[in-house]
Formats: sequence, C-alpha cells, structure tokens
Amino acid sequence: MEKNDFVALISGIAAVFVIGAIVTVLLVVASGCKDAEPAAVLESSPSLTRQMDPDSEPDEKAEPTPEPTTPPIQPLAFFEMSDNLYDFTVKLDGDVFRLPLTLEVFMSYGWEPVKELSGSFNPYRYDYCDFTRNGKKAYVVLANMSMEVRDYYDSTVCGFWNLGDNYNAEIELTKNIKIGISTKDDIMAAFGYPVNFKDFNDESEYNTLKYNLEDNSNREISMELKNAKLTRIHIKNLTQIESDTTEISSEKTERELNYKAPAELGSDIKSFNVMIDGDVYHIPAPLSAFLDNGWQISEKNLEYLPGKTSSRNFTFSFGNIFQLRKGDKYIDLSDLYNYSKKPLVIENCFVVSVWSYGTRSIDIVLPGGITIGSTESELLGLHGDFLEKHSLETSQRQYSYFSGRKLGGVFNTKSDEIVISVGLEGDYTGKITTITVSNQEEE
Repeated sequence: MEKNDFVALISGIAAVFVIGAIVTVLLVVASGCKDAEPAAVLESSPSLTRQMDPDSEPDEKAEPTPEPTTPPIQPLAFFEMSDNLYDFTVKLDGDVFRLPLTLEVFMSYGWEPVKELSGSFNPYRYDYCDFTRNGKKAYVVLANMSMEVRDYYDSTVCGFWNLGDNYNAEIELTKNIKIGISTKDDIMAAFGYPVNFKDFNDESEYNTLKYNLEDNSNREISMELKNAKLTRIHIKNLTQIESDTTEISSEKTERELNYKAPAELGSDIKSFNVMIDGDVYHIPAPLSAFLDNGWQISEKNLEYLPGKTSSRNFTFSFGNIFQLRKGDKYIDLSDLYNYSKKPLVIENCFVVSVWSYGTRSIDIVLPGGITIGSTESELLGLHGDFLEKHSLETSQRQYSYFSGRKLGGVFNTKSDEIVISVGLEGDYTGKITTITVSNQEEE
C-alpha cells in the first residue's frame, strides 16, 4: 500500500468516528430537552388550513400539500406569589396574577367575558364584569386608569370578588389564605390587624376584615367571615401600569375653535349668557376666551384634565377654584371641563361654572341686568316664571333655574343650573348676594 493511500484510509476512519461522536451528543441533548417542561404556555392556536374552491379538481401534478403548521408557542406572562399582601398577588382558579394587569394578558389565560364588552370607558372609572373559563365564573374588576376615553377591551384587570355562590372560581390570597378553610386567627397571623379591627362577639354573624393602604379605598383587600371561616374575598388595586401612559395634548379642540361669544347679553336667563367686565360669554366657554380678553390664571392648581373629566371631581374637592386676574379684578371659576376624549392642558378646557358673591371685586351680570345687589323683586319681575324657590327660613332665600339632567359619577357630574341667593344669614336684606352659573351642556 502506498503511503498516500494509507493516509487517506486513516483520515476516512477518523472522520467516521468524529461524525458518530457528534450524532451521539446531539441525541443526548435532544433527549434531555424532551423531558423539560415549559414554565407556562398558551394553548396552541387553531391549525392553519388551506382554503380551496370546492368545485375545483385536484391537480395530480401539484406538489403534495404540506402538513398544517401552528405558530410558535408563546409563554404566558409570568407571575409569582408574593408574601407581601400589598403586592396584590392573588391566585384565581389555580393561576397567579399580580394586580393590575392588562385585560389582554388576563384573557390569554382562557378567561372570556360572559357578555360582549362594548362601549367606551371614561378615565379613572371601574366596573365589574362576569368572566368564565372551563365552567368556572369570576367577578372581575375592570378599570380605565389612563387619562383618555378607551374601549373596554383596552382596560386593565384590577381585582376579583367571589360575590355569591354563582361565582365559583376559587380566589386564594398569599400565605395560603383560602375561602372555606382560613379563620380570623389565620388571617391576622398572616397579615396583622386590619384597619377596621374589632373583636367579634358573635362569630355566627357576617364580619368583615378590611386591609388597605393609607385608608385608600382604591387599593383594598377585604375578607368576609361567617361561622369563624373565610367566606368571601374582595381584592382590588386601582393603580396605573405602563399601558395606561397617555400623552397630554396642548392643541385646540374643534369645539374650542368653533366657539363664538354672544353678540349681546340678551334678556333670556335660560340662555346661560353672562357678562363679566364688559365681555359676554356663553357658559360653557373656553378658558382661552377669558385669556384672550386679558385675564390671566393666578391660581393654577392643575396643569391638565383627563378626557371627559371635570376639574371639581378630578381633584376630589368641593368648590375647587381657579382664579383669573386682570389688574385688581379677579374671577373665581369653580369648575373646568375637558370635552375631548384625550387629556388636555387646562388652557384648552372649558369654563363650565362661574361664581360671584357680594365681597368679590367683579360681578357676574345675568340677562336683564340682574347682578349682585339687585333686589328680589327685580329678579322675580324679570325671571320669576322660570325660577324655583327654595326657602331657608333661618338664613336666606334661594332661587334656581335648572335645565337638562344631572349625571352622577366619581369623576363626571353634570349640573346645568343657575343658583341665585337673596339675603344674608340672620340679616335678610331683600337683595341678591350670590350668583352661580353652571352649564356643562354635553353635545
């Protein structure tokens, strides 16, 4: 055998051994991966099928149709149970969630709404909706914690509540606090004394243990007990998450651009026209109309308003005042409103309420010339047919004109009325002392 032939033979044998070793390693690795289980996976998507014309003949020469394929399996959002109650981790029907989370992620676990989620969701509002999965039913807290009006399907899941026997999806809190098993002593050993702690003299009665953060009812866990056993859990965490981030606009809305100030005050009190410092406004009027007439904001306690939201209710304070100044004159604006679905800087919002009383340095003039200091008889002579009288025997008489309807809500109220007070407490003078004009006038 020639030397070159011998070298070639040896090289071939070595190559065979190397290839065999590589194949062996790959088989071992593959076997190890087969035994591993993913932490959590979505159910596979439905198989993809080829759409064909039912009347067409099969093409014998065509390539064989490949086997149906499915998209790669995607992992679920991963949540871990925390020992801290105020991390708001909760187990629902065996799955761990950290509240709040997007509705999209929640539904990826297989939960579906019982009824179609339709309509719009105003900012900072929440609602309870029924969801089902595998024959189990859950009462779910949905919320819009963004600053814009959104669709229900863009909301966040902020809580759960097993309200009644119809809601049979099991809710479990951290430290193994379970319905039907845990007692008052178990709960207090796990979480300490609740904010409403008291000794229960009658364990057969319904009693509630309530835990919240800094007396904030938007972040609360309450547990109801009867016969010394936990029967219900209500957990909610109404706070913002990353998906709630919203851009604040400083652009003028179409409503603001289309506003036209009345040419004159007129004589009809039902018009909601007012005259202030010689200029006539129709309430609601854009704040920019006041700024264009030389007024400046002197007390700015808000930079913006969420979509479709009132300043009075957004700040949770009765009588919230924005003050405008022009030299030594000033106007109190007790309420602004954002008509846009997007958050706006307050300069692009509307004045929906103005207020004046006897000691202010500028008066509001109503149609017919009624203002602070006008007499009760003048008021009734001009507008008595439209006013409702509210008698306060020990203080003052009050008259009001009301138009439209009132809507209640955490962040949105509607009050279309003019309120006029006559006389001062303990010293009836027969003259007007206070005028408030409010008109939200929804489209």
